[in-house]
Amino acid sequence: MNNDNFPKGHVPWNKGKKLSAEHRKHISKAKKLWYKTHDSPLKGREMPEELVEKQRQGRLEFYQSYEVNNKGKPHTSATHREMSIGMKRYWQRRKKEEEKPKEV
Repeated sequence: MNNDNFPKGHVPWNKGKKLSAEHRKHISKAKKLWYKTHDSPLKGREMPEELVEKQRQGRLEFYQSYEVNNKGKPHTSATHREMSIGMKRYWQRRKKEEEKPKEV
């Protein structure tokens, strides 16, 4: 994950450190409290092992096919052109919206 808010070479203060058992328990209690007061689609349910395995296999197949088909390929000039045209349109629309007088 890239975060542009940090200067190049910045090392987070907690890199390589593990949470203490006390801190993990505190986080666990906080999450349990949050889930008691908020809805969650899988609240109180366990996923069957066969469903977990099916999802895992699907992800593996997708990423393997993606790597094989796209690894190291730069965008074609046509795709790059389409992306540039799309960005131009976006900025033109945004500029027009900013120029419109706002109604009160």
